[in-house]
Amino acid sequence: MNDLVRFTIPAGFISSRVALTTEELVCGYRKGWLSPAALAELARDVSADLPDLPTEEEMLYLLPSEVEEKVGTAVSARDDVDCADPEIGKVWGYLALAQLNERRDTISGFWDVIEMMWSDLGYPEEMEPFIYHIPPPPGEEFGEPAMLRRLESYLSEWADWYRTRGDSSSG
Repeated sequence: MNDLVRFTIPAGFISSRVALTTEELVCGYRKGWLSPAALAELARDVSADLPDLPTEEEMLYLLPSEVEEKVGTAVSARDDVDCADPEIGKVWGYLALAQLNERRDTISGFWDVIEMMWSDLGYPEEMEPFIYHIPPPPGEEFGEPAMLRRLESYLSEWADWYRTRGDSSSG
């Protein structure tokens, strides 16, 4: 991965879209998508899988360096997690694209940033319909408005999938 695009994603943004698995949390932190505080907030549901993780209340009394150290220790204990697994990485691609899309009016070079993310994520085929220099799928329109529709369709599909994964009544 090139890491051309990197920013942290707020816990509230994530929790409104996805219930992350322990593996996704660990990899999100290792790859820089999550701050220590966001990891601790999101890990409430999987805290048994990260037993050394300080609680949010404990974190209030720690210095930032102590928080980072304790969170780093808890994440390091999960050396069984393979962050190179593309399935684990997909959720972070979805979340990063969703956040970029929400802020697209404030991002200079929006389509260039998406193309850099595409590179960082290993050129996933499902992103090709909204990569600027790649021709649209057969029968689809050219141009940014059409690319934006395809991006929003992609985000909608993945939002539905992440909302219902693990929901036994959905499937």
